[in-house]
Amino acid sequence: MPVSLNMLANCLILASISRRRANLHRTTYWAQWIRQFHRHGHLFISPTLTIACILPQLVLTVLLSCVDVN
Repeated sequence: MPVSLNMLANCLILASISRRRANLHRTTYWAQWIRQFHRHGHLFISPTLTIACILPQLVLTVLLSCVDVN
């Protein structure tokens, strides 16, 4: 849950910055979003690595909970 909130907050921050810069520099919103993502991409590294580290544990937990131990 905290990881998804962090990713959502990062996207909202980039959207806000991109909207303001697109209006200021007379460029498209999407071009500014991509530019800001390249500039602030480090904000997405930590949540992505956290998900990558938690995913195998989650898969193993689900697989082992479904195994019948007789």
